[in-house]
Amino acid sequence: MVRSQMAYHLYRPNRKNLYYRRRHLGLVAIDRLQIKDLLRKMKRLSMIIAIMENDVMDADEENVSTLKILFAYLYKQYRDIIRAPEELNNPLTRVLSRNRSIDSFEEEDYIRNFRFSKNQLKDIIKFFQMPVKLYSQYRHVFCSEELLLVVLFYLHYPCNTIDLTFKEIFGWDSWKVNLGVKIFSNWLLDNWSYLIYDNMKYWLPSFPYFAERIRQKLESYGCYFPSDPGVFIIKGFIDCTVYTSCRPGSGPTTEGINSPRHHPLIQRSFYNGWKSFHGVKWQTASLPNGFI
Repeated sequence: MVRSQMAYHLYRPNRKNLYYRRRHLGLVAIDRLQIKDLLRKMKRLSMIIAIMENDVMDADEENVSTLKILFAYLYKQYRDIIRAPEELNNPLTRVLSRNRSIDSFEEEDYIRNFRFSKNQLKDIIKFFQMPVKLYSQYRHVFCSEELLLVVLFYLHYPCNTIDLTFKEIFGWDSWKVNLGVKIFSNWLLDNWSYLIYDNMKYWLPSFPYFAERIRQKLESYGCYFPSDPGVFIIKGFIDCTVYTSCRPGSGPTTEGINSPRHHPLIQRSFYNGWKSFHGVKWQTASLPNGFI
């Protein structure tokens, strides 16, 4: 039976079933645990009250009334938890784009928010030959200058895209930030990927410098190594991570009724028993300058 829209808001929904801007109004794990505990207590109380009321000879009206009051108190707590907050039905405030540009920021904001100076940001647009506007396949239009600022802020900021800072600075909603970063990344790879792919030879002359900087950093933590050239040879660090994915090979091999399935070994080869999910494990070498 499909629950109506009015009945849906009579009870507090699970936060995962809510729009991300309303999830703070939904049920969390601690709420579900409290509901489970209250239901268990109310069930026991109802059984005790029923037994005492059926046993006419030994029934104590004062004890029965006390248990009923306790049951009503537990039921009130239960209703207070599952009752949907009034804010759930209020209309959301509209997020308006602020149309930020490079010149719209203060001098102290450039390095702090984008890790580049004002002139460097303009040089990036000039030397990367960025168009005035970028378009998505859904016909969304992005100003390249503003999109560059959003992407740089996205890469340097530790929070995710649903943080309110994106709305305060740029007036961009979460979906717009994610779509803009995807469009910018695809444009950058389509036009300038040859500068970063298979380009380890470009960094080979910098390896002695990398090793010296790592040695100095370790020395600041109290780990001393010989400073003679060529002795300390650590140039980077191995980084291993797992990129989660769906279950590959879970569907039919062809279209139609009773189509054969893929071999189960396809799924097993992508399953990580340690992390308990499907994914691709890849390993990189991270250099001190941030490249991998």
